Amino acid sequence: MALTYQTVGYAGADIVYDAAAITAVAESFNKANGALGPDLTWTRAVFTHGFPFQVNTNQCRLSANSPGSFEDIQVPTPTVDTPTVTYTLNITAVTRVGTGSYVVDTGGIIRYQSRDGGTNYRGYAFAVGRNNTFIPAVDLWHFLLFRINGVGDQQLIASAFAPLANVTLPGTLTFTAEGPDMSGTFTHAGSGPALTFSATDNVYTDGIAALGGSVVVSGTDSASIDSDVLSIVGDDANVAPDARGFLWVRNTDASSKTVGVTVPGFTKSVAHPDVSVTVPAGEQRLIGPLAPELAIVSGGRPLVAVNYSNVTGVSAAAVRVP
Repeated sequence: MALTYQTVGYAGADIVYDAAAITAVAESFNKANGALGPDLTWTRAVFTHGFPFQVNTNQCRLSANSPGSFEDIQVPTPTVDTPTVTYTLNITAVTRVGTGSYVVDTGGIIRYQSRDGGTNYRGYAFAVGRNNTFIPAVDLWHFLLFRINGVGDQQLIASAFAPLANVTLPGTLTFTAEGPDMSGTFTHAGSGPALTFSATDNVYTDGIAALGGSVVVSGTDSASIDSDVLSIVGDDANVAPDARGFLWVRNTDASSKTVGVTVPGFTKSVAHPDVSVTVPAGEQRLIGPLAPELAIVSGGRPLVAVNYSNVTGVSAAAVRVP
């Protein structure tokens, strides 16, 4: 069973929680004015939609028309922090006007964690786009994976490249992480093969998934990249602990279900009783908070263990309240 954060079908109307998923949408972000954010150009905008989500747009654009490096991270609320994540994003258009050096790409960040009062971060960043800087003056498509230890401190751990003529949009970026193993594929409508990479890295094991991208231009040049249909799917049988985190469970079946949360530890050699919540037929429950005291170590990271009496008609999502 899995949760899905953000999906298709958002075209300007309210989206409500249904049997399949919790859904939301990334708002447009546009850096065309060249404004700098805090600490080395980073700007962060947090989704503030309430439930149900009101959709303003189904497309994201990152662009710049003044010299410099412009980067953006969009952090969704509710956040998704699960051990296994599959992230997909459609890339619909790339523009570039000028003759100078440039980089323009978009993708995501997994195991993202904000640092230094929101001016820094760490995680694994992956992106698809175009550039003429990796091989000077040669236009290429790139698909890159970095381990980000902090702004300005990153290590390239996987990459794939293709000639400009071999790639035609639209294309779909798919990135999967399961424990230390990570892989990416960018399929497209062009004559060339898909761009793929794989890597193993276990420096960071927890954190949320976020939308990201960057544009670097020089002189009077400009560039932009458009994307839509963002989907983040994660395993919700084990949930990251969070003092403001909850498990949102909906039961559309004709019979009630029981959701169990494991409570670790002992008092005077007596095991702590687990928490059981009944979700009646046709109803939903918010279970939590999933406090850090509930976590056990699984796969090298603290997780809250959740089990279900039966999953027929059940959907669940890990959410975080503001």
